[in-house]
Amino acid sequence: QVLRPIPQLESIYSQAVAHRSEIRSAELEIENARHGLGIARSGYYPTLSLSAGTGVGFRTGSDYTFAEQMKNSWSNTAGLSLNVPILQGRQTRSNVEKAQLRQSMAQLSRESALKDLRRTIETTWLNARNAQQQFIAARAEQQAAQAGYELTQEQFRVGRATATDLLNQHTQLLSAQQRTLQAKYMAVYYAGLLQHYAQ
Repeated sequence: QVLRPIPQLESIYSQAVAHRSEIRSAELEIENARHGLGIARSGYYPTLSLSAGTGVGFRTGSDYTFAEQMKNSWSNTAGLSLNVPILQGRQTRSNVEKAQLRQSMAQLSRESALKDLRRTIETTWLNARNAQQQFIAARAEQQAAQAGYELTQEQFRVGRATATDLLNQHTQLLSAQQRTLQAKYMAVYYAGLLQHYAQ
């Protein structure tokens, strides 16, 4: 698990771009800004409105009965109006410029999110590779310290090494074991982070 192959940087990055919520959010902001620009540009186009209505009038004190008044005073109306924007005091142009600015800001925000994601993934990928190399070196150092400790034990048993030599060698072995464990868990940690970005 510690020395399993690390996926290629580009494959992790492309999977992260496809799945990360901050990238999807930035893309939705661009889409929203594009729709806003279309809405702002619609102020340049004429508008056509249709209206319809119906009504009835009733007067008291009239010689006509209620039914006759309803029959005679019933009215229907229909209207069609065309509004052509000629002079709006730069309002439509200002709205379009604001919408274009929002679209540019949304695109810059997406590019910034992509750069941040790329930098984070590259750093994690390099840390994962370094942690694996550190684990390999620490494991070799631990094996050498173990061999040195066993040799010092044998020398101590035959009287050629002192208790201080044995204690020093044991301390070196414990330090090497600690570095090996630390490198091992750092390699597993960074590999897990890469897997998280790839999902």
